[in-house]
Order: sequence, then structure tokens, then C-alpha cells
Amino acid sequence: MEIHHFISSIDRFSGGPSQSTTSLIREIAKITDTQVYLHTGVSSNPIVNRFDNEKAFLNFYKLNRIGGFEFNGKLKFDSNSTIFHGNGLWDYMIHQMCKYAKRNGISYVISPRGMLEPWALEQARFKKLLALFIYQLSDLRNASCLHATSLKEALNYRQLGLKRPIAVIPNGIDLTDINPPEKINKSNKNKILFLSRIHNGKGLENLLLAWKNIPEYLKSSWTLEIVGDGKESYVQGLINQLEILEIKDQVKFIGPLYNEEKINAFQTSDIFVLPTYSENFGMAIAEAMAFGLPVITTKGAPWEELETHYAGWWIEIGVEPLAQALIEAMSTPPSKLIEMGKNGRKLIEDKYSIESVAKQMTELYEWILQKRDKPDFVI
Repeated sequence: MEIHHFISSIDRFSGGPSQSTTSLIREIAKITDTQVYLHTGVSSNPIVNRFDNEKAFLNFYKLNRIGGFEFNGKLKFDSNSTIFHGNGLWDYMIHQMCKYAKRNGISYVISPRGMLEPWALEQARFKKLLALFIYQLSDLRNASCLHATSLKEALNYRQLGLKRPIAVIPNGIDLTDINPPEKINKSNKNKILFLSRIHNGKGLENLLLAWKNIPEYLKSSWTLEIVGDGKESYVQGLINQLEILEIKDQVKFIGPLYNEEKINAFQTSDIFVLPTYSENFGMAIAEAMAFGLPVITTKGAPWEELETHYAGWWIEIGVEPLAQALIEAMSTPPSKLIEMGKNGRKLIEDKYSIESVAKQMTELYEWILQKRDKPDFVI
């Protein structure tokens, strides 16, 4: 069996899908005899340059003038035992993959990666409706299976009239090098961490307004760090808001962090916050839980388990609910925050480890190739 994954970019700045896709490929190659290929666009700063496994292959391609990959004969396969797996929508190279698959009798899976969520569809709405009409809807309807990372995302597919089988499989977290530290008094102040792409869908305007509304006596022992990268003009607009809201000394914009610096940011924090408008999964949320941090996020993300497992706060979108959650979290005794963090870590270990996710995805591929019965996570 050969699996060929396609994604527009695995650049460090491209967000959660690049991380989850590369982790999945690495793990499938590790636990099975399957050969796994990743086809992606040329990047000046990819999160990986090669896989350290003889069964995992990474190919970079230049883009042609309409946004497709210039394969130049590199794409070779046995159609009887091959599956294509596209990650994302709207990029022409995903449509290119679908056309290639249909022309050569290859089954394919599409993971929209949150791009069919209602909030996402409202962004550049006309262009997306046009793309759906011209080619994207046909590509989705002809897939062997669609992949959703949560039941919420799967139900949104159904509301769009998509009737193909849907595999509900979460993104996986590689816990190999993620070890929550014992919480100690790290500095004079406790820290709330935002670590994600800095983008208008992440709710950062709400976060700054909510922080402004927290009583000063409570904020005096806390700091808010915002870690990530985004469009320069947008980031600068947020930084300008710090002056207007008179919170410049309380909130720090750190910029993007990688490797050990990123790990240190998680390990020296006490609470994680992501006040998003829309997430199909939320890799940053799962990663924070893996590091043993209690999480505050919105119902724009499918993380009701934060409440059912006493691992954080799952709140309505908006300034007031966010301010109330922050006040409650910042007023919670340290021992309780540690307990919540441990609960979150256990949830990730039990349900979201990369090993279990890679096993489920392999079962999906085998079912599509008629090598096993339909898995119970396919609806």
C-alpha cells in the first residue's frame, strides 16, 4: 500500500495542518509497512526537509502559474494499491490531485482542515462560492471518503449536502518529547500564553479587550504573552491597540518561537488561551494540554472535553465570556490549575496520541482499498 499526501505548504508559518500532516506521515511509516509520500510546495523554511524513515518520502515542487504542482514525472504509483490524500481546500493543487486521481482510477481522501467551517466560508465568500461551483464541490462529492477531525466538523459537511462517507479522526499529538514539568515558582509573575498563528480568526482583538477589563489587582501578579507570526500590518495593528487600551506593560508580543524556545514557552506558562472564532480541531489546544496546561478556548473549537474532563474552560465567543473565564482561571489556586493540567494531559494520552491516530488512519486506508471492514469511526 502506498499513501500519497498532498498539502500546499509545510512552511513554519503555514499553521497546524503542516504539523499534523507531517507527524501523521512519520508515525504511519513507523508503525506499518506502508510507504508514505508527502507532496508539497517549495518552502524557504519548511518544518522538515526529510523524514528519518526509509518508508517516508518528501517531495517539494515549484508551482505553475495557476497554482498547481510541477510534477515533472516525479509522481509515480501503482493504482491498485495507492490512495491520494489531500489536505486543505481552495488551493488549485488539491483540484489537480483530484483530477489526477480520477484520470488514473485512484481512490482519494480529502481533509478540508477547517476550510468548510461556517466562519471560514464567510471569509472571501464570493471567491469560495465560485470555486465550489466550478470544481471544489465536484471534487468533494467524488472522494472515496472525507476526513473530519471532530464530529462538529463532520456535521458541517452534512449541512453542506455532502453525502460521502466521513471518517471522524482527530489530529494526533506526538508525545515523545513533550514532558510537562513540575510546576514551580518560575518568576515573579504567573503567565498566560497564547501560541498560534496571529490571524483575524484567532480572536486576539477580543483577548486584548478582555484583558483590559480584568481588575488591576488581579493582573498585577500575571502577564500575558502572545507568541506567533502573522501579517506584519495586522500584528502591528494589535500592538498599537496595547497603547490605546493602556495595557502595553501587561501584554508582550514575542514573535514566533520554534524547537526548544517553543517548548520553554509552554513549560514556563500556567494557563493557555485561544479565543478563536473557528477551529476544526485546534492543534495548539491539544499541544498545550499535552504540556499539562489548563486551557481557555471558545465554542468555535470542538473542545467540550475541557469541561467534561475538568481540564479548562469552554466558553462562548466574545469579550465578556472571555474576561470572566480569565478572571476565574487567574483566581484559581495553583494546585487546582495543576490538577486541571494533569487531566488534560491524560486526555491527550488516552485519545489523541499520534500512535492511535495513525492506527485509525491506516485502518481507513485499508477499508477504502477493501482490505478490511468499515471502521466504526466512519459515518
